[in-house]
Amino acid sequence: MHFIPERFYHVFNEGNNGATLFEADTDDFLVFLRLMRRHLSPHADIVAYCLLPGRFHLLLKTDDRCLKKRRSGLLDIGAVSYAIKTLLSSYTRIVHHRRGGYGSLFRPGTRSVCLSHEEGPNALEADGERDMLRSVFLQIHGEPVRAGLVRNAEDWIYSSFLDYAGLRNGTLVKRDAAWEPWMAAG
Repeated sequence: MHFIPERFYHVFNEGNNGATLFEADTDDFLVFLRLMRRHLSPHADIVAYCLLPGRFHLLLKTDDRCLKKRRSGLLDIGAVSYAIKTLLSSYTRIVHHRRGGYGSLFRPGTRSVCLSHEEGPNALEADGERDMLRSVFLQIHGEPVRAGLVRNAEDWIYSSFLDYAGLRNGTLVKRDAAWEPWMAAG
C-alpha cells in the first residue's frame, strides 16, 4: 500500500477464509481499538471506523507523517503501511494466544482505496471527491445495519458513528479532519 500526504483512504480487510476477527463475548473489539490508537494514529488521522465480527473498515486522512519510512526486513516501507501491518500482526498474535491457532487471521492483501485525486483538483474534481468521501463515510457507519447486527447505527458501539452523533466523546477519531473538505469548499 502506498500513501500520499493530504489524501483520504478507505482501508479494509476481513477474516481469512471467513474467520471471525472479533468475538462478541470477549474484549476483541476493544483490543483492536487500543492497537489502532497505539500503532496507526501516530501516522495518520483516523477519521472513521467500523469493526464488525468478520471485517473492519477505516477512513484515514494522511499528512506528511506518511512520508516517513520504516524498515521491514530488507525493505523500507511507508509509515502508514508499516503501522497497518503492525496493527494486524499484533492483533493476530493476541487472538492466537487467546483462542489457540496459527497462521494469518486476516485475508492477505489489506485493501486501501484512495478517495482523493492524484492530481491537483479543480472545482469539479473537488465536488466529486467530497461526494465519494461522503459516500464512504456513510457506508462505513451503515455497515452494522446492513449486516443485520443492529437496527440503527447508534446501537453499534464499535464504530465512530456515536462520536459524530454526539452520543460519545471519544478521542480516537479526528472529527475535524472529516469536515476539512467541506470547510475548504467555502
